[in-house]
Amino acid sequence: MTDEPRAKIGTVAGKLVQEAMTTGLTWEEIVAAFGLAAKATAQAAASAGDAPADECVARARSCLEDAFEQDVHV
Repeated sequence: MTDEPRAKIGTVAGKLVQEAMTTGLTWEEIVAAFGLAAKATAQAAASAGDAPADECVARARSCLEDAFEQDVHV
């Protein structure tokens, strides 16, 4: 991944976290919500014809795991 998408992803992640923290959910519940959002995004991609749903969901899970390995500074 190049620097430009990485920067955009960081910006989106920061905004999502800031917004999510205002919901009154616990941090564990917010993490669960992000997981559900990832799965829903994958299913929407499948519905749009990207690939079969099981493939899109597996790719989303892989993306989440890869992202989780990144260093983060808060």
